[in-house]
Amino acid sequence: MINNLDPIFEKINSIQKDIGYTNQYGFFELIKRDFENIENQRFLPIDIIATENSNPLKQYLLSQLEALDMVLSYNTFEVFPISYPSLVATIAFVFCEDLPEENIIQILESRYSNYKKIYLVSSDSDNHTTTSINEFCAKKRVQTQSILLQSEDGINNFVKNIDVDKLLQLSKLSTLKPVVDYISQIVKTENKILLSQKSLLVQDSHFLRKTDSSSFSDINNIVRYTILKNLQEVEKGIKTKYEEYSKPNYGYFSERISFFCNTLKYTDLNQIDVADKYEKIELGLNNEVSQRFFAFNEGELLKEFSKDLSLLNTITQSTFDELNQLLGRFKLPKMTIDKFVLPDLNSTLLVQGNNYMQKNFRGEITKEGRNEYLIALRDYTGIIMVIVGLLMPLNLLIQGVDFFSDGEQVPKTLAEVNNVYEYLAFFAKKTKLAILLVTSILSGILIWYGVVDLKVRIPRKRIEERERETQKLKEHVQSEAKRIYNDSYKDWVNNISNYIRELTQNITFEVDTILKNATKNAQEQTNYKKQQLSNSQSMIDNKLKNLQLAERTCEGLQKSITEQKDRILI
Repeated sequence: MINNLDPIFEKINSIQKDIGYTNQYGFFELIKRDFENIENQRFLPIDIIATENSNPLKQYLLSQLEALDMVLSYNTFEVFPISYPSLVATIAFVFCEDLPEENIIQILESRYSNYKKIYLVSSDSDNHTTTSINEFCAKKRVQTQSILLQSEDGINNFVKNIDVDKLLQLSKLSTLKPVVDYISQIVKTENKILLSQKSLLVQDSHFLRKTDSSSFSDINNIVRYTILKNLQEVEKGIKTKYEEYSKPNYGYFSERISFFCNTLKYTDLNQIDVADKYEKIELGLNNEVSQRFFAFNEGELLKEFSKDLSLLNTITQSTFDELNQLLGRFKLPKMTIDKFVLPDLNSTLLVQGNNYMQKNFRGEITKEGRNEYLIALRDYTGIIMVIVGLLMPLNLLIQGVDFFSDGEQVPKTLAEVNNVYEYLAFFAKKTKLAILLVTSILSGILIWYGVVDLKVRIPRKRIEERERETQKLKEHVQSEAKRIYNDSYKDWVNNISNYIRELTQNITFEVDTILKNATKNAQEQTNYKKQQLSNSQSMIDNKLKNLQLAERTCEGLQKSITEQKDRILI
């Protein structure tokens, strides 16, 4: 057979051997399976761009082409990157009069890369132009030849000059060209994969050398950093949290305390009996309210403490996971918190130990009854004494005049007054009755007003006293609550700190023990891994050498196919 394809298939087999087993193994097997089929193929594919019409000369031309064992494909638009084992058409017959030039160019656009030559067929050269098609083909570096259908003899002469063997060989080479190109891509891809694997092995080798030189010295630093990053940050965060919570006015605890204090009422106070002679009654906090106060404090504190415990447990578990992951990376035994002896974080006992009243509340109000009214009348009695005191100088003047003028004649008219003494005696005589009357009336009015005002003043005074005592109760409860919350969270933070300190010491001691036990085996393991890496690198280096050979073979095969195609002239 002319132009045997065996050398090409032999080189493809050689490339497969150099590559070795890959995920493209099936692709190579398909190529080998169809070696003989494509080499023995005798039917030449040709693309026909035309419409089905009854032009006799056109039909005669097509029948003559089919007689040469040509397979005609009409207006084929679908193009596959790799058509193997089906042959690709390398020539096309375009019947220019059947379709507009734009449609023909559109069809050629998807297939021009496969064509060596395009025949432009027409029956009348004067009435039909192919300028756009010729320009398109020239731009795409595709040969064109115009054929004018005038007679069957002319068609026979044209068909007789067609070298089917050359076209068939060209079609086979064109079919194998994308196959070889794809194999070249496979080789390059495998080369990249091996280079990446080699790079990873180099990194692993550097890591092993570093591990070998530093042994396990870096683990302690990582452990300390992990503990500092996790556990100590939790301790710091909890301290900061309660510092913010305990700030006056807007801190969370202050808000909760204020919320409870705002629920307190005067009815929450109990009256403590005293002797009858006392004017005041002592008040104390109702026992039920005290229990509600303690329960409220315990609930609020335990709610926050439970959040802290949940966070601490989560971070502790996360810390152990990180440390165990680190130890697992070095093939070291894992740690568990179960073997550690740690302080007990019993938040309930802690809160109960601080949740008490350091000082009982004591208030007082005026005892209701006659004493309450008598106490209120004292104010009015004082007012009466003030008013009488203001009129006292006039009464003394009158009494003085009466005392010194006893037996003497007091002037009856102002004209009979001769001196100051007589003027005073005259004034006292004239105003004595009026002053006594005014004093009596004012005293009576004040007494009447006091009795009437008591009916309003006593209830108002009771309300004021109750509001005052209720406010004192709120202030006292708030003060006790602040102490309870502050003492509780400070004790809690101290317990957390002790717990974290003990946990840190236990972790450090456990890691030191693990490292001491693992040091004697570390060198043997490192040497074993180094040997494995060395073997893997040697295998990859050998594969890379084979791939370089396969890559050179691919380049030579691509060049050979291209040169063979270029040598075929049609």
